[in-house]
Amino acid sequence: MLQALHKHLARGVRERMEDSQKLSLFHKSGVYNFKDSNTVFIDPVRVLNRFYNRFTVSPSTYYPRFFKSLTPKTTVPSSPTKRKRKKRKRCSEESRPLNDREQIALQRHQELRPLLMKAHECLLKSNGLLGALKDLRSESDSCCLKEECECGEQCFVELGQQAPDLVVTLNLCIRDIDKDMEDSPNVQYCEQRSILPVFNNFVVNDTEDDAMAEILNNHYIMPRESCFYMSDLGQIRNLIPAHTDCGFNLIMVDPPWENASAHQKSRCSMSFEIPISCTCCLLQVKANGSLIGDLDLFHHRPYESLILGYSPGKVKNSDNQSKFKPLKDDHVIMSIPGDYSRKPPIADLLQEYIPGVKPPRCVELFAREIMAGCVAWGNEPLHFQDSRYFVKKMAT
Repeated sequence: MLQALHKHLARGVRERMEDSQKLSLFHKSGVYNFKDSNTVFIDPVRVLNRFYNRFTVSPSTYYPRFFKSLTPKTTVPSSPTKRKRKKRKRCSEESRPLNDREQIALQRHQELRPLLMKAHECLLKSNGLLGALKDLRSESDSCCLKEECECGEQCFVELGQQAPDLVVTLNLCIRDIDKDMEDSPNVQYCEQRSILPVFNNFVVNDTEDDAMAEILNNHYIMPRESCFYMSDLGQIRNLIPAHTDCGFNLIMVDPPWENASAHQKSRCSMSFEIPISCTCCLLQVKANGSLIGDLDLFHHRPYESLILGYSPGKVKNSDNQSKFKPLKDDHVIMSIPGDYSRKPPIADLLQEYIPGVKPPRCVELFAREIMAGCVAWGNEPLHFQDSRYFVKKMAT
């Protein structure tokens, strides 16, 4: 009996130590791996900030939703003359017959539901991680200085039509390391300024440091070793490399929904045929660990399916070629959602499953944000690179 008690206590101590180590890694990398599960939780702010030196993504602007307010809400009495807006009845699965696509979606949801429930249970059992989630929005902003915007938000779709010859001033920070210093290399910086066309042109930050792009007095922060190509759909052919061995081995696509709003903004429609290999799910939760919505709500479920397709292309033999490692069909990635239409940075989580050259050549289509080591294409890839979403590190 005493021996069993000792084993139980030792197991508890070991589990607490493992959880402490995972939390320590989470604070550094932004990724938390659950034990005996293919479920991970990511903090997009920490993941993104690994690719910036002089700036950091502001948690308070990345997470404008799903955090409880620290100040009590004041109730404003409604005007007696103001009519109350009638609530629209939400469509339920029983209100009308489902069409073929809806039936397929419902069947897929029923297959995924046990997996999602199990993943959510992993989160609710991780007390250390749940405690850390409450502080994600407020961390680091207090010790940084905000980079203020001089103008309002730019609409690049309209600018592309009104001022197609608009230019961008790109300020690059080039590192100059004095290797003669044996003990500690003396790192100095020199600025390089370039003036380039902003539309239908590759704008590249090929340095190992952040770069700042200036357009009409607004500032945009680019991560290290990144590139964007801002154009409409008609210019997408310019992304195709001249040589086949210089192509992309990771292509991320999140096309706009085909509704009136998306049609007005993008003026494009695109369909894709992908050989599906497997799927994993992006599960969205609030800061307290609860789901952002009812798991079974038909048209607004708190998750999306990530479809992975592999194309078996012919590549030349090379030492930096990686072997194909398939991703199992039971992965769940959890995160607290950022601003509307802002996708979590999951490319790093897929690195070991990407066949081809290493490091992978990546491109994101319909991008609204720039990732390190990736080409961002779309008609507004600078949207979330606006300096209002960043804070500037204080000099040390």
